Amino acid sequence: LGVIKSAKSARWMNENLFGINIPDSIINRIEKSSNEKLEGKKVCIELIEKYKSIKGVSGIHLMGYKQEDEIASVISYFK
Repeated sequence: LGVIKSAKSARWMNENLFGINIPDSIINRIEKSSNEKLEGKKVCIELIEKYKSIKGVSGIHLMGYKQEDEIASVISYFK
């Protein structure tokens, strides 16, 4: 799981990264927001909240190429 920077990057990931499937509803939500980067972070946090409620899930793998600050910000949200 990672922070989506923009609708454009989400579309690129769908087209170019095997196994990635970002739903159109999420892409549209990010695209319509006034701050795509912030909306991508909100989506990431919401997904983590959902995954935490699944019995048997004990962790989340966060990653993002050159997104160390964004990932750290998401982690800090849960402290």
